[in-house]
Parts: sequence; structure tokens; C-alpha cells
Amino acid sequence: MKILIVDDDPSLREFLLESIRMQGHKVVSACDGCEGLKIFQEEAPDLVFTDIRMPKMDGFKFLTEIRNLTKETIVIIVTGLGSDECVLEAMRRSANDFLRKPIHHNVLFPLLAKYSGIVETHSRFLETINLFTTRSAVVSFDNRLEMIPHVVQRLLMETGESIPRDLRLGIRIGLVELMTNAIEHGNLQITYEEKLEAMRTDFDGIQKLHSLRLKDPNLAARRVQVEFTMDKDSCTWTISDEGNGFDWKNLPNPLSPENLDNPNGRGIFLARLHIDEVEFQGKGNKVRVMKKLPKPQAK
Repeated sequence: MKILIVDDDPSLREFLLESIRMQGHKVVSACDGCEGLKIFQEEAPDLVFTDIRMPKMDGFKFLTEIRNLTKETIVIIVTGLGSDECVLEAMRRSANDFLRKPIHHNVLFPLLAKYSGIVETHSRFLETINLFTTRSAVVSFDNRLEMIPHVVQRLLMETGESIPRDLRLGIRIGLVELMTNAIEHGNLQITYEEKLEAMRTDFDGIQKLHSLRLKDPNLAARRVQVEFTMDKDSCTWTISDEGNGFDWKNLPNPLSPENLDNPNGRGIFLARLHIDEVEFQGKGNKVRVMKKLPKPQAK
């Protein structure tokens, strides 16, 4: 994965450069948005980390310039505590995710692993011409997180050309987040508190927690099922796990500024940014998401 870091803090740039190289990715950096935009056009990175407050060109302007060029590059906002309005504004401008300062390996490394999987499958994606006006599919898979980007990519292939290319990345990220929730919080019964503690304990604490839960044969045998349907108006994905569910009716609003750093609902927050409807059903182990399709242009 090719990554661009844009930040005017030299110590943070150096930390990110060394950390990202440790994970085997190619990485370049810039000290402000103007330099960052020049490098972006030259290097065409897969993912960008950018600060908001920078000289010459701030992160908002830089993000806007990127989106004028492409909708498919992943952009992650790097911001400090107390910058909730900046995060929300960046998301409204089509940023894909955010990262809080100070940055630690136990948060950065899982983030890189997640988006590396998305980029890898996306780079192999070949757009297919879809002559069908309706389509359906059912996918069932086990509790390997590394399978999720491939499952999502395969499901998006079923949509053919119905979803515009500039919308695909956001939908892909939303589906990855919800399927990850289905495995972690559904099938493996990992609470948000346990996940947070694992992340604080070790940079690969989440992987160790997964391995521990998978030693339970009852949990390991559970599966995630995704039902996909498409017609001329919309695409719908219904994601079901075999866990105990949760009280989804009392789920806090993940779009509220006070909940941005709450691990409860982060995946839902990212999904709702890019998908028109996100609806939990039954006892909470089933979520239905729907994306409206653009109307064909009149000739």
C-alpha cells in the first residue's frame, strides 16, 4: 500500500513514517497541504493521513482538492482531542476515517491492516458490465477477519456498474465495519470494553483476543451470513451473525460529537456516512443496510 502523510509537526511525521515502514508499506510525507497536493498528484497514494491545521493549505482545503481529483483514495484525518467539529466537518467533506493524537501503535497498526486489505482487493477489482436489472446472492463465511474485504469486494462485483465508482469506496468501508462488528461483537461475543482493553494492552492485543475466543468450539463454529439483493432502485445487504444480539434500540447516536471517541458504534458511524439506511432488526444480531441507486440519465 502506498501512503502519504501530510502534517506540519516533524516529530509526528517521523513517527508515522517509521511506524508505517515497519508494516512494509511505501510511504512519503509533506509538511503542508500545498506540498502534499503536489506529491499526491505525482505519487497517486492509496491512503492519505492529513492534519487539519497546517500553514499554506489546511486539511479541509487539501481534502477538497483530493476529492476534486478522485473519490477512491482513502483519506484519514489526524486530529487532537477537542476537535469534534473538525472531525464531523471533514467527514461531511468525504474523509473516510479519523485518528486521534497522540497516536500509538496499538491503534495505528490495526487501522493499517484493515485498510491494506481494502486497498489490496480494490486494486484487483475489474468492473463488470451488469445487464441484469435484479440480482441476489447469499454469502456465508467463518470468523476470519481477513476474509471480510474479499467478501465485500465479491458482493460489490455483483452490483456491476449500478453503483458509481466514486461511491464504491465509502460503501466498501461501511460494509467492512459492519461485518467486523458481526464477527467481533456478535459471534465472538467480544464486548466493546474488552476490545478497548485489548487495544491498550498490546498492538496485537485484538488478534490475541480473537485467537483466545476461537479456542471455544461453540464460538468458532458460528458464521456470518450476508444476503444481497439489487433492483433498479437500490442495493440492500442484510448481515446476520449467530451471537446473542444487543439492545440496539438504546444505541447512542454515533454522529453526535460527544460520541466520536466512544468505541461503541464507531463502525455504525462510518457506515451511516456512506450508506443511506442502516437498520438493526430482531434481537440485534441482524443489520440491514440499503444504498439508493442513481437514476439513469435521460438520453
